[in-house]
Amino acid sequence: MLNIEQKQFLEFLTEQKMEYRIIEIKEKKLTIILQKQPDEKMQRRWKQKYRKMHHPYGRLYGYSFLYQMHEFMLYYRHHNFFEIFFELPCLSLTPKTFIPLDRLIQESVFQSRKQDGDFLYLDDSNAYIYHLVTCIFQNKEFSDKDIAFFDEHSNLPDQKEMQEKLKTVFFGFTEELLKILQDKEYDTLIKRYFSYQDY
Repeated sequence: MLNIEQKQFLEFLTEQKMEYRIIEIKEKKLTIILQKQPDEKMQRRWKQKYRKMHHPYGRLYGYSFLYQMHEFMLYYRHHNFFEIFFELPCLSLTPKTFIPLDRLIQESVFQSRKQDGDFLYLDDSNAYIYHLVTCIFQNKEFSDKDIAFFDEHSNLPDQKEMQEKLKTVFFGFTEELLKILQDKEYDTLIKRYFSYQDY
């Protein structure tokens, strides 16, 4: 559920004609993806209302971004954080390095959407992939909230389009991954992925 500050931030983006998708909502943190980077004029407008901060996964803290990936942005206002991506990210196996998910996934982000009232969300397919790679590569665990999300969308991995997207991330492990997801064996997934060698 969006709070008032989060709604106002999204309305501000809409006024500026910035195409966005909501990725994740937390009590005091909103994560979105923007279709394009704001130009200098746009950023000056943002700074009039929001305080720009250094993202904890930014270059200042030793993180790098490969394959022409854009660094994350972070803004703050009235106890709320606004995290902005320009590509759906995946933490690389190389320490402190982010890479964008495959182009097939990136191009699909703004080709579809979910809408709730006036606000636009990442579609279920791409939201599933984002949460899955975040659990595996970044968090290295599945929380109860994550498991509830995957259980709620347990039909998605059966879809051919979804399987094609998963193959761009997990390659030869995809078939085993689909079986794990079908059996809801989340507690074994990460260990089995990192021990998989048959690429």
